[in-house]
Amino acid sequence: QIEYWDATTFEPPRNLKWELKMDTDLFELQKTKTYALSVHFSHHGKYFAMTSKDRTVRVYKFLTGKMICKYDESLKNAQQLQRSKNPLYHLDDIEFGRRMAVEREI
Repeated sequence: QIEYWDATTFEPPRNLKWELKMDTDLFELQKTKTYALSVHFSHHGKYFAMTSKDRTVRVYKFLTGKMICKYDESLKNAQQLQRSKNPLYHLDDIEFGRRMAVEREI
């Protein structure tokens, strides 16, 4: 679960657009039974992105706590894209195999 607080007062920030956490998408990690590995904020603080153990990248609006997009970076999804033969996503088979081996080690 994601928590918001002011680093100086340890209270929730006053400018949030929600009162109850149920009005946000901040329970997404608990719903999918995963946890965050890293969180990064945009330079202006309007958005934050989070990578999680399930190899998904989630992007949220900070003030509303709403998720605006989700990217599946799982090995299964990468394999499906490789099989699609779409030139935008397709890599040389040897290069794809090398990258998959590296990803499995991580």
